[in-house]
Amino acid sequence: MEKEVVLREFLENRLNSTDIASKYNVSKKEVLDYLRDELGSTKLKRIAQSNAAIKTNKNLDYVKLGKTISNSVRSKMAKDDSYSIQWKLKAKNASKLARKKVRTLLNNNAEFKQNWLTNCRKGGLSTFNNQKGFWDPKNLDKRRRGSLRGIKNMGKMVIGPLGEKMYNGLELEVAGVLKKLNINYEYEKRFITGKGNGYFSCDFFCEFFERCFFIETTYWDKPEEKSNKLNKKFKFYKSLNLSADFIVVTTEILKEKYSNYLDEEIVVFSFDEFKKGIEKAIKPLIARGGGPNSEGWI
Repeated sequence: MEKEVVLREFLENRLNSTDIASKYNVSKKEVLDYLRDELGSTKLKRIAQSNAAIKTNKNLDYVKLGKTISNSVRSKMAKDDSYSIQWKLKAKNASKLARKKVRTLLNNNAEFKQNWLTNCRKGGLSTFNNQKGFWDPKNLDKRRRGSLRGIKNMGKMVIGPLGEKMYNGLELEVAGVLKKLNINYEYEKRFITGKGNGYFSCDFFCEFFERCFFIETTYWDKPEEKSNKLNKKFKFYKSLNLSADFIVVTTEILKEKYSNYLDEEIVVFSFDEFKKGIEKAIKPLIARGGGPNSEGWI
């Protein structure tokens, strides 16, 4: 038997020395001598270990193995507090390292980021359409609590005129105008919906006489994506059957783009336009004790 045949079986077909010897009716020692002469002992050992791992992996039932390991770990954790503490600490550290690795790749590898986003969308859409996992109706309360925790943990570095923590300067400016005009507002008012995360939150909800204002502020530089979310909110707000105005305040640069994507009943302002518009809107409300402003906003 030629060495080339032995090498091909060992390196390409990943057969071990016993399988090669049996296939070609030669002794195992003869096969090993061929391989050792060609590869050297160190390289032979390394490749043999790799081949063994590959063969083992092919024969594994990973679902069954996963359940076996999971049951074993749970059993040990239930019986041994020290083991439980160490396991949780190990898992926590591993999770931190994994998240750090993913963040690094997302920030530095465009191909990885695109694949990540694509797979996330597929997985999220699949679970949403099938109402499974995260989107299972029985998990509605968990989704709501998780979403609220997320909002609470997000960086609110700006203090509003009523002492509330806000996300950015645009919210602060809008709040300042409302306070100056003596328009009472509720910041991030939540409306229970029973869908999605279980609620919508409005940046500013105001009641002035018999008129309501739903005011959303945004710097988001992806107007089409953000507008889809705002249009869903608008549809819900409208279902409340309130006498209301629906307003989005954004930057002068983004205003036109948002106007193109938002429902035509939503008024889109830059901040300066909002300041002038709401002053004009409330004057007839005050004069008529709450009647709608037939003159419009602008």
